[in-house]
Amino acid sequence: MGKPRVAFVVQRCGDDVRGGAERLCLQHAAHMMDDWACEILTTCARDTATWRNDFPAGETTIGGVAARRFPVARERDPVSFDVLSRRVAGGGATLVEQQAWLRAQGPDAPALTAHLAAQALAYDAVFFYSYLYATTYFGLPTVASKAVLVPLAHDEWMLGLSVYDQTFAASARIACVSEDERRLVARRFPDARVCDAFVAPGIDVPATDAARFRGRYRIDGPYAIYLGRVEPAKGVDDLVAFFLAAHARDRSTRPRKLVLVGPVAMALPTHDAIVALGALDEADKWDALAGSDFAIVPSAYESLSLAALEAWAVGRAVVANGASPVLVGQCRRTNAGLWYANESEFVALLASDLFGAAAELGRRGAAYVAEHYTWAASRRAMLACGP
Repeated sequence: MGKPRVAFVVQRCGDDVRGGAERLCLQHAAHMMDDWACEILTTCARDTATWRNDFPAGETTIGGVAARRFPVARERDPVSFDVLSRRVAGGGATLVEQQAWLRAQGPDAPALTAHLAAQALAYDAVFFYSYLYATTYFGLPTVASKAVLVPLAHDEWMLGLSVYDQTFAASARIACVSEDERRLVARRFPDARVCDAFVAPGIDVPATDAARFRGRYRIDGPYAIYLGRVEPAKGVDDLVAFFLAAHARDRSTRPRKLVLVGPVAMALPTHDAIVALGALDEADKWDALAGSDFAIVPSAYESLSLAALEAWAVGRAVVANGASPVLVGQCRRTNAGLWYANESEFVALLASDLFGAAAELGRRGAAYVAEHYTWAASRRAMLACGP
């Protein structure tokens, strides 16, 4: 017999697409190719704000994995979508209204759903990343008996919508990335069939050169780093405000700079302490991490923070938003991070240089990630959850 044929469905995917769900999907598919005949099914979209068809439709290869792209039927209208979101988030929306919100959120790719329905018998398993998008909601029921949902869920208002009850109920298996996510899913969907194994990513650390990064981007002195999309939804507005508040109160505060690495989707103040570099390639990103004093993860909504894991992997401490139970849980398990609840606590952390514990926290984080976040462990979990 040949290898099991396994599809990986994700809302967008590409070598230059750096979203957490998209990256995890691609990594899982690439690392399972020795065991399964893997194929990524995705849309032609690159930008989550519009879902514009930037990539050509049809067969392609992404990161060495066979893939098929399907066109998005309609772009998202941000204005009407925001109005609809506020109405649905306010509570009381009917199932039909919630489904309309899901289509508006997108990406609405009926050709992808039709492909799944037509090829349902050909696949031995279909993994869907994540619960939130239309590609999962409309595609999963067509292959429900073979569907493995990787929800990447966190405690946000969307998870409370009744429209998702059928998504979790229809899934043959639910594969979580952390104990925190599994507890959340079990509370929200007590009848969901959740796998025991966690399909967390492995962390491969390349050789790094912090001096190369500093020279290329003309960054001197100590700096903290943020990795991810630079937008209020990720807590970056508060992060920037808190960081500048720390410097306004004490000019000797270390570090002197906050380096933001990721696509910028918000206005930023003009200030010597704020350095926005935009999206970097993987080599520069790892060099930037290696040169930092510590990493900051300001998002209140996480299922598992890859940015925190990567910072720990290179021996850097993590400062996290205490409003995220997942981040606090990660910091506690690794014993390698600190967290803040408000501006004054954030300022106190910077003023004390993380209470002088940054180096020790970083060492603990590196040891923890090396032991627990390997691709061998991820492969075993995928095999346990798959066909």
